[in-house]
Amino acid sequence: MTQRTIVVGKAPNVIIKAGGSVIVKGDDGEQVIAGTNDRWGLKVERKQEHIEVQIGSNGTVFVPLASHVKIYAGKSIDVQSVKGQVDGYAGLDLIVQDVYCLGHA
Repeated sequence: MTQRTIVVGKAPNVIIKAGGSVIVKGDDGEQVIAGTNDRWGLKVERKQEHIEVQIGSNGTVFVPLASHVKIYAGKSIDVQSVKGQVDGYAGLDLIVQDVYCLGHA
């Protein structure tokens, strides 16, 4: 498994782009942790005003609970336990559980 971690604080803006399916889970820490089992690549970097995660295929991303998250996926998105706003743009399914605010779907 390939994994990348970056310390971001308690309420970052996170943009996630995945070629396949992605699972996003809220976590009590202050870091973004991204992982994938595929060989298609994984990148986590700090941009000017947000954190950007790029996953070539399928993956899992843990974000701080109060994060504001935008997710773009070629297949399915599964979001769990995020207390900030979530925007999800999926090619197939969008599953949302225990999310404070769903902005765009």
